[in-house]
Amino acid sequence: MESDKTLERQKRGTAYAKAGDYQSALAEFTQAISLQPYDASNYHNRALVYRNLNDFQRALDDLSKAISLQPNYPSAYYQRGLIYFLTKEYRKAIQEFSLTISLQKNELSAYIGRALGYFELHEFPQAIVNLDRAIALSPKTAGQHGAYSSRAQAHAALQQYSDALSDFEQALRFAPNDIALLNHMGAACTDSGHPERSLTYYNRALELSTSAPFTYNNRGEAYRLQKLYHEAIADFNRALELDASLATVYYNRALTLASLDMHSRALDDFHRALELNPKLILVYADRAMSYVDLGMYQEALTDFNHALELDKQNMLTTYHRGTTYLWLNEIDRALQDFNKVIEQDPDSAYAYKGRGEVYLRKGDLGRARDDYQRSSELDSTQIEAHWLCAWLDMCLENYEPDIMSKRLELIASIDPYDYHAILSFAVALLLEEKAEDALTELYKAQTINENDWGMLFWLAMTSGILEMDDEAFSALDSAIISAHLPLALLAPLRWFRHSRPDFYVERLLPLLEQL
Repeated sequence: MESDKTLERQKRGTAYAKAGDYQSALAEFTQAISLQPYDASNYHNRALVYRNLNDFQRALDDLSKAISLQPNYPSAYYQRGLIYFLTKEYRKAIQEFSLTISLQKNELSAYIGRALGYFELHEFPQAIVNLDRAIALSPKTAGQHGAYSSRAQAHAALQQYSDALSDFEQALRFAPNDIALLNHMGAACTDSGHPERSLTYYNRALELSTSAPFTYNNRGEAYRLQKLYHEAIADFNRALELDASLATVYYNRALTLASLDMHSRALDDFHRALELNPKLILVYADRAMSYVDLGMYQEALTDFNHALELDKQNMLTTYHRGTTYLWLNEIDRALQDFNKVIEQDPDSAYAYKGRGEVYLRKGDLGRARDDYQRSSELDSTQIEAHWLCAWLDMCLENYEPDIMSKRLELIASIDPYDYHAILSFAVALLLEEKAEDALTELYKAQTINENDWGMLFWLAMTSGILEMDDEAFSALDSAIISAHLPLALLAPLRWFRHSRPDFYVERLLPLLEQL
């Protein structure tokens, strides 16, 4: 009988398919179709073979034929959904999985498939709803099919890290030796702001396999975020020993080297990262920062411009480009960038501080002071903004010495080891007529930054008060000529009109008139 012959062909086709002999399987299922062309299962089975051969169009054709013969065929819709998923047609996949569910309400695999489709479309809440349903139907079966891991990744994408870690723990019960899963858990810890907790999972992954470069990279990144830079570099080195083609590892190692002020070496890694992956656009802004630290401002500007061509609304990059324009003395362009940042983010303390320097260089002390004050109001830890606001009040003669001294001491107390805090304390001592103590503090600041105009100017002021005139003029020359002190900040030199009038008239005034 034809049915017996068809059944025999189906059995042989299934056996061949299980053995991986897909050509023989195709021949058997094709014979079965020729014997019974109206049996939907024959087309369905041949479609599975085509799918295994990555011949997706023929697989879809067979599944569509099966559905035309048997419209209520849940597996045919499900298999068509799988193929659409494999070909990245996620909306179509979701539709097919939904049709499967409409015919078979408790088809767990269809809920998982639909969830994965939503996941790929970054529609994470819908993915979670479907995974919830799959897990509710059978926690064990769903877990075996990766539902907990997928739901954890969806929670992580929504920054719901506590739920993500809870699901990852459940997923580990089904796959305790899954290195990728352990890496996902480590990443969730890192992304939640606790890189120190991620080490447990990365170390466990490395106990299972010491040949996975991505684990070393991920642990290295966790070390970097904890400022354990040498440990981070060791891990990045190991990752690159295993696979020298990983652009992300070069990028991460470059960030680490930059944090160690090893900017020349960082540049080498930034360059290599872009050679390997020109689409790694994060590199441009970070490489620009290393160029800035090396005083290579034109190169930095080129990178910032490139980064902003790729991401025009990145306000952090816009701010850093503004500071680069300041270094290049392109004041108006710097002003445009800082204004843009403030327009987009009125609470950006850094942008107000940057614009304050623009106005300072333009000689607009009132606007400069207002911006520095706004910066310090938005972020009370902005010691430099507090300090410059106080300096400008001294320039504008808008202060009482005793009150200003207390104000400067308060600024210094925010972080006594900060460079600008030390300057604040030094000037407080100067106002209290403790010039020798002020000089000691300024020498301390000099060990931190010997080329800054702030330290150089107040070193000149203090040396002048102590009648160390040669030292005073040397420091003042360096502040103005080498460090490019904004000339408006020279106003405190007027103090000498009363304390040392001859010194002021004979030596300072001629200098000031030349400026």
